[in-house]
Amino acid sequence: MWSNMYFQPLRFPLLERMQSLSLAALSFTVALGLFFVPPSDRKDPVTPAASTAIGVIIMVLNVALVLYFVFVAVTHGREAIQRGVTVAKEQLTAARGKVASGIRAVERRIASSGLRVAMGAG
Repeated sequence: MWSNMYFQPLRFPLLERMQSLSLAALSFTVALGLFFVPPSDRKDPVTPAASTAIGVIIMVLNVALVLYFVFVAVTHGREAIQRGVTVAKEQLTAARGKVASGIRAVERRIASSGLRVAMGAG
């Protein structure tokens, strides 16, 4: 409940799709898992071959869901990182310009005062 209120999936179609797929995978997992519950009159509800097939279906369904979630996280995470890098580059370029103009201003003041400063002399 808290996560629904915080992330508001209905405002974001992608989160709504992820939530629906997750619910579908959960429903299918539970429904297919019910095949393994034996009725009162039988010992084994399904044959070993059917048991293996159902297990494979459950695994494929859940692995596909996890892979989709990872794909969404990587895709949207990469976009956010690229936006951050672009902003950082712009800020770095602006900072370089300010530093360069400050250095030029200092050099002009030094030149106008007639002082000689030995740069790098130790």
